[in-house]
Amino acid sequence: MKILHTADWHLGKWLQGISLLDDQRHMLWKLLEVIDEEQPDVIVMAGDIYDRAIPPVEAIQLFGEWLQEVIEVRKIPFLAITGNHDSPGRVHFGSAFMKSTGLHLAGDWLPGNHIVRLEDEAGPVDFHLVPYMDPAQVKFRLQQEQSMSHQQAMENILETCLPLDKNVRHVFVGHAFVTPYGEPEDNTSEAERPLAIGGAEYVSAQLFHDFNYTALGHLHRAHHCGTDHVRFAGSPMTYAISEAGTDKGVLLVDLAADGKVDVSFHALEPRRKMRRIEGNLQEVLQHEVSEDYVIVKLLDDGPILSPMEQLRTVYPNTLHVERQLVAMDAKPSVALAERKQLSEKALFTAFLHELASEEPDEDTMALFQEAWHHAEQEGDN
Repeated sequence: MKILHTADWHLGKWLQGISLLDDQRHMLWKLLEVIDEEQPDVIVMAGDIYDRAIPPVEAIQLFGEWLQEVIEVRKIPFLAITGNHDSPGRVHFGSAFMKSTGLHLAGDWLPGNHIVRLEDEAGPVDFHLVPYMDPAQVKFRLQQEQSMSHQQAMENILETCLPLDKNVRHVFVGHAFVTPYGEPEDNTSEAERPLAIGGAEYVSAQLFHDFNYTALGHLHRAHHCGTDHVRFAGSPMTYAISEAGTDKGVLLVDLAADGKVDVSFHALEPRRKMRRIEGNLQEVLQHEVSEDYVIVKLLDDGPILSPMEQLRTVYPNTLHVERQLVAMDAKPSVALAERKQLSEKALFTAFLHELASEEPDEDTMALFQEAWHHAEQEGDN
């Protein structure tokens, strides 16, 4: 069985005041090209369909248009769970009567439900759909008294799946912060909010050893968790400055008759790239006009008037501008008590030395004298 594994679409997301909906439409239609090329038997979406619990109407409409292409036109089953950004109730609505069309949306979880069985020439495959659940919700559903961590919550969820039928291949679909042994790791994306404070959010990949494949969502970098059959698909688009320069796409999983998997990554070409640029302002302004999303670090020493407005004449989608920090002496060149005895000229000279580690030239000093003289006249009036 060929499985297309994707996750973390975050439909409706805004980045630095810019809507990404047009870029997301481009991404979804590129994904359709991959589907037409690879002809998967099923598409699995491992959470964070939307970027927030109440998504914009345009994002819902976009998802609906894409589903129509997959479900009605191509007749490919689509299995999806909610992530920590989604609203379980909104995604889950209508799921009972949509199953007959091949659309399986799991927004709510109860012990033993949301197992979708599909078949190929080698026999049945059970997909265990487990939407994101806060440990407190798992505790309530299982009617337990003790509080639990994310690791303990997942242990309890998996116990409800056991025993697994050994005559059937099994795929687990979940949304969690999984690491090889449950050890803490940095989340490399600023776009993904933490699931818990401290180290309680991590889940061990060893919990999924009984499944032939575990399709995960939440982390935005495509990678395996110490073993080939436990994987994050990553986000299909770049959603934060910290993700700039990383490949984005989906995973194609060939599930063999004996339960072994062969996984490959298929990159998706974005409508606009996200990249970092460094240089002096005048150098950057000589670049060719580009619609890419850019983060610019300016290396100019002096003050710059309206850098964002100038940069957007070349890069209309400039997201952020940084300035190079000038190294300052650890100790001021003039003690505070001495400053009161200095003339305005000497004080300005000391200030510039502390700020830029240099002495003012004749032109700079002439400008200062002119500005000081003007300020004195204003004060007298």
